Amino acid sequence: MPVFEQGYRRYSGSRARRIARWWPIARTSFRVTMRWPFYAVLVLASFPLFQKIFEVYAAGAGAALFPGARIMFGFSDGLFYDLISRETFFTVLLLTVTGAGQIAEDLRSGALQIYFGKPIRQADYVIGKLAAAVFSALLVTLAPAIVLFAACAAFAPDFSFITGNPLLPLRILGYCGLVSLSLGSLVLALSSLARSGRSVALLFAGAYFLTMLLSRVLDRLFMDWRFAAVHIGKCLDAAGRSLFVDGPNPPAPTDLSLGMIASIFFLSVLLLSRRVSNAEVVS
Repeated sequence: MPVFEQGYRRYSGSRARRIARWWPIARTSFRVTMRWPFYAVLVLASFPLFQKIFEVYAAGAGAALFPGARIMFGFSDGLFYDLISRETFFTVLLLTVTGAGQIAEDLRSGALQIYFGKPIRQADYVIGKLAAAVFSALLVTLAPAIVLFAACAAFAPDFSFITGNPLLPLRILGYCGLVSLSLGSLVLALSSLARSGRSVALLFAGAYFLTMLLSRVLDRLFMDWRFAAVHIGKCLDAAGRSLFVDGPNPPAPTDLSLGMIASIFFLSVLLLSRRVSNAEVVS
């Protein structure tokens, strides 16, 4: 039958559910970031984990080879706090090389018009991009914490540390979630303000390290530890120390730090949504 004589035929293929339309965006965004800087940061982020595994082994199964290691290191919640707090720096590095161009490159190439020309909502786009950034951050926060938890279970002389800390997995998940969501949303918000991934990378890294310097200067100048909350790293550190019972005194007030983290997350998501909503849909 000639084409011009054929009538309308309904689409008989499968269609993704509305709730899962963000998944292709997240998967594609994560695959694009898997280049050599991504793997280089992962290798660098593994060194704190290896150090903690050695400490756990020396305090547990290798106590006979390393006398006094159990007193020096031991098994406590502070192991996980110290590991995740160290991995926060590598999270910043990873998001700098992987998340800076997530939205900036789409704005430069006009890919947003192609996205929204399809049955994809703006919320699907934002959730997909945020999921890719959060997953990348969890690779250097939650994944090492899980490996360290398994090392504690394997090298500990008994299971009293595991059974005596039933809320430890929730504390680990909460701390890693705070780090990943706050930093991931922040880098995406900055990425929506420019059309170059390199400029966003410089802006994100510069804002992180300059606010670190600013918080130290203001703290010493006014002798008020509340100025430490200017730096998001100090806020995350204070939130992590409040979650782990064996953590030292926080560098900033916990309530102020949690308020700053929540404000950064919601303002970043709001800015990201506003910038994405300005994209014109191809008719």
